[in-house]
Amino acid sequence: MVRALPWLALAVACRGDDDPCALGAPVSSVDDALALVEELPQPVTLACFVSALERPLGVVLTSDVFNTQPAEGVRSPRILIRGDDLSMTLVPVGEARTLLEFGEAWDGPFTVKAELEFPIDGPVEPAAPYDRILAGPGLPGTGCQVCHFTEVETGDGRFANVELRPPSELVVPLEVLRSERERCPSGDDPERCAILAAVLDHGDVFERPYPTEVATQFGPVP
Repeated sequence: MVRALPWLALAVACRGDDDPCALGAPVSSVDDALALVEELPQPVTLACFVSALERPLGVVLTSDVFNTQPAEGVRSPRILIRGDDLSMTLVPVGEARTLLEFGEAWDGPFTVKAELEFPIDGPVEPAAPYDRILAGPGLPGTGCQVCHFTEVETGDGRFANVELRPPSELVVPLEVLRSERERCPSGDDPERCAILAAVLDHGDVFERPYPTEVATQFGPVP
């Protein structure tokens, strides 16, 4: 079991009853994410988890379909939440809509990869997010290396890969997501709308582009 962080107890005491998910939680590591899961109403949905994140949120949106979390067009882009030390990615539709992927800063261009599947009912073992991304039981390495460059084992069954940014031509403006949020819920997928609301309805959200020197999946920047 992950030890709860001190701020979480205070947040729970002060949040009131209006929205049990809206904690304003600073999450800068996978361990922080697991601690937050334990504080949220069970079973924890992905929308609830995202609603609980501290604002402002820096995001990049992409229509890229060449990854394990493919977008479904410009209207339902892949959402990359970018912090200083942790990136989290999700999609509002498709088979991967239950997944939250993590890239935790490790060394230079490398980030340690992990993943959670929602909804989550009960505590998550600390090793589980890292086990989920392994290429297979007993196999050395992860499925991430299909798209990412050099993979490095960091210890404790964890692996890091070179961080990648979406190709510039596939980046979706944040205003597109805001427009899609305004269309909800009339005639739309309620789960999709719940994700859009979780991202946009709980405080400031801004575009946080990747530095241009960060490579794309199609190769390093010259």
